[in-house]
Amino acid sequence: MRPLISIITITYNDLHGFTRTAASVIPQLCPYVEWIVKDGGSHSTILDKITRLISFSECLLLSSPDNGVYDAMNQ
Repeated sequence: MRPLISIITITYNDLHGFTRTAASVIPQLCPYVEWIVKDGGSHSTILDKITRLISFSECLLLSSPDNGVYDAMNQ
């Protein structure tokens, strides 16, 4: 079944804020809800921790530098 709802989160070097967001989003995930995380190129230690938090099939992590919050959302 294809996802019907996409939750999109943008982040950059904010592990504390992302952890709070993950605690809210993860319980909402099911086969028809996907979570797309757009990271703006966080430090590798933060990116590793984010990867561990979202390591399940309903999540997609995209990490690359961008030109700010609006550019990240548009990507």
